[in-house]
Amino acid sequence: MQKLFLIFVMLFIHFNVFSQKCNREIVCLSDTIDVPVFIKKYNSQGVQDSLYTYKAITCNKVTKFGIRFDAGVSQYFYNEPTANWLSNHGGPLFGFSIAYENWNIGARFKPYTINPQKNLDFNSIILSTEAKLNPVKFDFYIGYSFDMKRNFSFEPYLGYSETKFVVINEEQLNNKFNIPSSFGSVIGITLNKYISTKKKYE
Repeated sequence: MQKLFLIFVMLFIHFNVFSQKCNREIVCLSDTIDVPVFIKKYNSQGVQDSLYTYKAITCNKVTKFGIRFDAGVSQYFYNEPTANWLSNHGGPLFGFSIAYENWNIGARFKPYTINPQKNLDFNSIILSTEAKLNPVKFDFYIGYSFDMKRNFSFEPYLGYSETKFVVINEEQLNNKFNIPSSFGSVIGITLNKYISTKKKYE
C-alpha cells in the first residue's frame, strides 16, 4: 500500500507541478534602449566632457554556475535482518549542491529518531528497544539533470553514503554506546524543480 501511495504522489507531481524550464540560450528583448557614454576630449582649450548615446538591446542568459537547496522526505526499505532491527522507516531530508550547467555535486543530510525493534548486543552492551536511536545518513553524490517536457527535469545520481548511529538517551539508559558506522554506495533518480532568482545581462 505504501509503495502505491508513493507512485500516486509521483504521478500527481508530474501532471500538476509546473516548474521553470532552464533555457540556457541567450534571450534578447525586442525593445531598444539608449546607453549613455561619457567621453573626455583633450584639446588646446583643455578637457571637455561629451555625452553620447547609442542604441542597444538587453539580453540575458542563465549562468553556468548555481546552487541548489533540497528539502523533502526519505523512505528506506532494508533487507530482512536490518529491517527486523531498525524497521523500514522514513524521515526528513536536507541537501545542498553546486551546479555547473546540467552537472551538480552535493551532499544530503537525513536525520530521524527511531526505537529499535529488538535488543542488540554491541560489545557486550545491550541496546534495548527503549533506546532513542538516530541513524543519521550523509550522502555525497554527483548527478546529471535531463530536461523533460512540461518543464520538468530528472536527475540520475551516483555517490557515497555513510550512516552514523547516535543514541540520544544514553543517560536515561545508564550506558554509553559505540555503534560502528556503516558505509556504502548510493544510486538513484530525483525529480527537480528549479526557480530562477537572478538574471545575468550582457
